Amino acid sequence: MSKTTLKSLFVLLILVVFAGVYFRKQLQQPTFNLIDDGYSLLVSQQLSESYSLENWRQTLVSSELAKGRLRPGYYLYYFGVYLFSQDSPINFWLAQAGSLTLLLFLVWLFFKAAGFNHWFALIVTIPVFFFPALSDNFLRLGPAESRQLLWLLTSFYWLWKVGEMKRFQFFGYAGAVIFYCLALTTKETTLIALPAFLYLLLIKQLGWKLKLNRAILQKVGASLTAVFLTTLFVMLIPRSGYSGELTFNLAQAKNNLFAARVSFPEFYWLLCLGGLSFMIRMLDQKNFKFIFKSEFFFSQLFLLLALPFLILPLFWPYQLERYLLPGQLFTWLFFTVEMWWLIQFLRKKSENYGVRVVSVYFLLAFGLTRFIFVPAFLSPEKLVARLVTSKKTWYEQYQYSGALIDFLAENTRANEKLVVTHNDYEVIYEIGLYTSDLKTKPVEIYSENQEAAEVFGWPYQYIEDTAQLFAKLESPVMLLGRGKEVTEYPQAQLLTPFDVELTDENQLWFAVVK
Repeated sequence: MSKTTLKSLFVLLILVVFAGVYFRKQLQQPTFNLIDDGYSLLVSQQLSESYSLENWRQTLVSSELAKGRLRPGYYLYYFGVYLFSQDSPINFWLAQAGSLTLLLFLVWLFFKAAGFNHWFALIVTIPVFFFPALSDNFLRLGPAESRQLLWLLTSFYWLWKVGEMKRFQFFGYAGAVIFYCLALTTKETTLIALPAFLYLLLIKQLGWKLKLNRAILQKVGASLTAVFLTTLFVMLIPRSGYSGELTFNLAQAKNNLFAARVSFPEFYWLLCLGGLSFMIRMLDQKNFKFIFKSEFFFSQLFLLLALPFLILPLFWPYQLERYLLPGQLFTWLFFTVEMWWLIQFLRKKSENYGVRVVSVYFLLAFGLTRFIFVPAFLSPEKLVARLVTSKKTWYEQYQYSGALIDFLAENTRANEKLVVTHNDYEVIYEIGLYTSDLKTKPVEIYSENQEAAEVFGWPYQYIEDTAQLFAKLESPVMLLGRGKEVTEYPQAQLLTPFDVELTDENQLWFAVVK
């Protein structure tokens, strides 16, 4: 085994340890949540019930198109984990830890490909563990961005390595397209990575001088296949429901940009700092052929990824930091690689020239930081606070939800009537899934949320007054509530999480059984 392979395995081991520490609480007290997890289990169960084409088409395609989206890749990941673990949460969290490890290993591989040595590449990879958006995505089982990034980086690295293959290049290009399609069918926003995919395939692999041969035809074929599949995917998605909420409203985007500038500005700032460096190096070139030079390749690739993934979320009505994880990761790659090449660029110049360049760069960077981003918004304390809040919030949400899910698994009776005083649309739906054992057990779910009853149908029913209904219903009936409402029911049983330190009365669920 070569030294390079041994170093790579050692780096992978270090990342495994970091991931283990990162997920230590989730692995010690594994639970599911009341957002997304129940539905993902339901889809997995439906897929396992019959392997007929009709069942899979209905489950993965028809039902999703009705919601205005198409994500078979997303559910196939959960189905793969479900096959090995059924509904055991520990295996889902182990898969989550494995996904994060592989994602960061791919980041490390890209830093190495850009020219970094093993250990420096590891040093600049570790900070990714501390992105607040990473916590928002990986400390929940539901978000799609975590798998989207894993498949997308796999596709791009695979495509990068195809050029080094002496045989079977066709299968290499086919593999890259397959992983790109997995990312695309995990989350629709992957389609904005198509220009970067084509850049990597055509600009890097074909180069400036073209000679028509079999290898070039394979590259062009892979490009056309990716374009065709992306176009077909876009044509299939209806412009309603989930996808209909994406509107290219410039006024809304401007307002969201100002909000991002205050709430999570760090990576927009790094994008601009890297952009200044890129412009300085670009202006030193004699003609446009610089785009084919190795010292510009990775900067251009990551810029083509960072820009759209940071800009597109501005047109989405909900400004949540977790949507920015792809943009943040690609910005970090762009900024770090660009700073590396700026240093190499300055080393080749005379001392006087280098001083002038550095002076101009820091003058522009100071103006950018002082007058556009504002130092107060870039406070490290705010970044740390967001990280701590994210980790704390999702751990606690899973613990409180897990207590309720476990209680339902142990105490739900046949023909149970469940009265839910909590009024959140998604939570009511998930409670119904867990109560009915993923729609296999006859139950009735009553709530004051009329939309839940209209959209989801059986077993959800609308009632104007849950307290009055609970008083009238005969056994078997159970009332579920959350927070201070518990004072209205002296006989209520508090559902305490595994972590006994979590006792927030506003978060604790309670049950009344009769």
